[in-house]
Amino acid sequence: MTYTPNTSTINFGSALPAGTYRLFVCGTTSVVDLALNPINGGTDTIYNFVVASATAGTTTAASLPKTGFAPNKVTSPPVQPANLAYTDLGSIWIEIPSQNIKSAIVGVPKTDKGWDTTWLANDTGWLNGTAFPTWEGNSVLTAHVTNANGLPGPFANLKELKYGDQIIVNLYGQQYIYEVRSTRLSRPTTTSFALEDLEDYSYITLVTCQGYNPLSDSYLFRRIVRAVLVSVK
Repeated sequence: MTYTPNTSTINFGSALPAGTYRLFVCGTTSVVDLALNPINGGTDTIYNFVVASATAGTTTAASLPKTGFAPNKVTSPPVQPANLAYTDLGSIWIEIPSQNIKSAIVGVPKTDKGWDTTWLANDTGWLNGTAFPTWEGNSVLTAHVTNANGLPGPFANLKELKYGDQIIVNLYGQQYIYEVRSTRLSRPTTTSFALEDLEDYSYITLVTCQGYNPLSDSYLFRRIVRAVLVSVK
C-alpha cells in the first residue's frame, strides 16, 4: 500500500473477481498520511464497494431475456445451476415510487445464449455486460412481469410508466434519481434499442415481457423503458 496526502493506493497481485467487498481501515493512530494526519478521521472505518465485470461498449445478444411465466398458473423452475448463479451486489436496490415497487438488484451472468433470468423471483436483474447501475452508459435491468407462482412480478405494470416518472437506484445510502424518457414495445429478437451503447450520461433501461400467448406459452413482446439520471441525493 502506498500513500499520498489525499490518496491511498492498494496494489493486488491480480484483479478482484466481480462482487461486493468490504475494506476495513483500522488503526486510530497508525494509519496516517505523510503529514501524520489520520486518513480515516482517527477512527476505525469500514468502506463497502462493488467490483463489476461490466465494461463500457457495445453489448450484443441474439434476444432479450425471457422475464415472465404463465399468468395465474404455478410453474416449477428447474434448480439453478452454479454457473448461472446471480451475483449479490450488496446494498443496491431499485425503487419505482409511482408503482410502489422496491426490489433488490442482483447480477445476472451473460452466457453465449444471453441471460437466464428464470430464478429472479422478486429481485431485479442487472444484465452483466451492460453498464453497472449508476455508472456512465446504459445499464439494463430486468424483472419478471409474472412470477413462477402465477402472480404479478415486480415489473407487472412497467407498461404504465410515462415520460417524467421517477426511477430511483439506491446505492450505499445515496439515491440516483432517473426520469423516464421513452417507453416502447419490441420483439424479443430486436435488441438494438435495449442494448444500445450510450455514452456521456448515466441511463437505465428496464426490460420485461408483455403479451402472453397461451398457445405457445410464451410472450410475444418485450416492454422497454429508458430513463436518464437527473440528480443524486
